[in-house]
Amino acid sequence: MKYATIKGTDLKPSAICLGGGPLGATLGQEESFALLDAFYEAGGNFIDTAKIYSDWRPGERSVSEKTIGRWMKARGNRNNLVVTTKGAHTEMQGNKIIRGSMRLSEKDITYDLESSLQSLQVNCIDLYWLHRDDEKRPVSEILGTLDAHVKKGHIRYYGCSNWKPERILEALAFSRVNGTGCFVANQMMWSLAMPQKELMEDYTLVLMDSGGLKMHTETGMAAIPYSSQAKGLLTKMSDTDKGTDILSSKAFKTYDTDLNRQKHGRAEKLSDELGISINQIVLAYLISHPFSVIPIAGCKNVIQMNESIKALEFRLDSSAIAYLEKGT
Repeated sequence: MKYATIKGTDLKPSAICLGGGPLGATLGQEESFALLDAFYEAGGNFIDTAKIYSDWRPGERSVSEKTIGRWMKARGNRNNLVVTTKGAHTEMQGNKIIRGSMRLSEKDITYDLESSLQSLQVNCIDLYWLHRDDEKRPVSEILGTLDAHVKKGHIRYYGCSNWKPERILEALAFSRVNGTGCFVANQMMWSLAMPQKELMEDYTLVLMDSGGLKMHTETGMAAIPYSSQAKGLLTKMSDTDKGTDILSSKAFKTYDTDLNRQKHGRAEKLSDELGISINQIVLAYLISHPFSVIPIAGCKNVIQMNESIKALEFRLDSSAIAYLEKGT
């Protein structure tokens, strides 16, 4: 296992992050423990989860956090992990966002954080993420709430998820002027294949764009992209008998663009030339950028996990990245 750095911290996370969304939900506890064990035995110490995973399903609330908490307690390995979770998500009705229901008040953040500490069965979270933003709230108020929890020992560092680059830069500027803490990393939707924002049901998600790339390159802030493999889209486009017609399916409709079809063809060609899988090309594309990128891999079994870890062995040069993006 390779390890990464997160600027401004002493954290040493594994260079790939295990996506915790299925834990305790689509994967039962036994299957979840087996996957977590395999990841840990491979050297993995960085697992992505959130208070809200998977509250859109019937059954136990915060089941992903609670499954990870039970696993850490059973294995006695908490001190060997970078414990992380997200809070301050918008209100939900089933699996739908309630428009305008932002939850970044001091009360909301504190409630979610304290709930996560209980679910994970820990006294402190190493890296705590704000799951969403509320652009009506000043960054000074939000950072003040998070700094208070750092001082209380509830969290060590904090990051943001689904914040626009300009809001992150605003927070960084406030931190420099006022000597406060600030975000050390950022989670956004980012993969070689990207969806059409205007067709996405969740309007609060933030996609990596030119502004985000510029911000990360100039600041050196670590990027922790979710949907890093676009649900395995480019691999499925090669595996299916229907070819690129998979883009017209309900699950991938938002990805149905000429650009994604072109990227698939280029990824397939580069995969053949380098002798590695398309999935590994997709992950290598992300980690080959000039700032720290730790992809969240949505693995549902050990085979998928091992393939994703193997992608850490590959780096693409700037010409390969340009070819995948633009064909040049």
